[in-house]
Amino acid sequence: MSEKQLYRVINPIEERIGEEVDAISRPLSPRIYKTLELRPVFDLILDFWRKEGVQLATAVQAIVLLPSYFERLNIALEQNNEFFELRYVNSKESKPLIETEKIRNLAIQYLQCGVKMNMDEGCYIWEYLWEVVRQAKYPNCISRCNCLFAFESKGDAEKYLKERIKENPSHAIDKICHVEITHIKKQEVYDMRWLDEIEIFAKYDEYIKAADNYWSGKMTKNPLKEVLFQGTYCLRNI
Repeated sequence: MSEKQLYRVINPIEERIGEEVDAISRPLSPRIYKTLELRPVFDLILDFWRKEGVQLATAVQAIVLLPSYFERLNIALEQNNEFFELRYVNSKESKPLIETEKIRNLAIQYLQCGVKMNMDEGCYIWEYLWEVVRQAKYPNCISRCNCLFAFESKGDAEKYLKERIKENPSHAIDKICHVEITHIKKQEVYDMRWLDEIEIFAKYDEYIKAADNYWSGKMTKNPLKEVLFQGTYCLRNI
């Protein structure tokens, strides 16, 4: 890997060209900021997902859709129903029946955590999930919440940008620039395709396996390598 120059896809409105920046102390991106803000809710979702063996989507909706089933939950509690049926997600999972008391406790914890989440914010859980595995099993690896993301080659940056625009056309304003490194503190390379291995309908064990593969440095059959960089750098136009 070159120690002098990398490539990065940027939103030109959010990042400046020609200004030396410390990757660790730079302002958090909106995505990382939201991930950290929602952590109390994500902690509840992760614990419920792991213990109950449901899909991630079901675990998320158990909290996010609380207002829509709160009345039904109260009725179940009044009737002493042992099990409560959560919303049916898709054909990969039978209608999940969870002990009513567990749903009640989950609802209480959510209301008491002081942070609220809507369904549109569910996408921020991915960075959280990857960070959980890093902290637990790979604490010496660079945190994705505290680094600069870049690519080793212009070709990889172009591939990433093309896929990004296809997924969300609003990224058409993004552009590729050089990352001129002025001081390297630490940098590591991982295959970001592992994040694509986990979908919203995944079970907990599938997530652990994919995150493990990512942090251990394994590559998929069609890798897209990303560099996690810590140090000082300066963005330059190509």
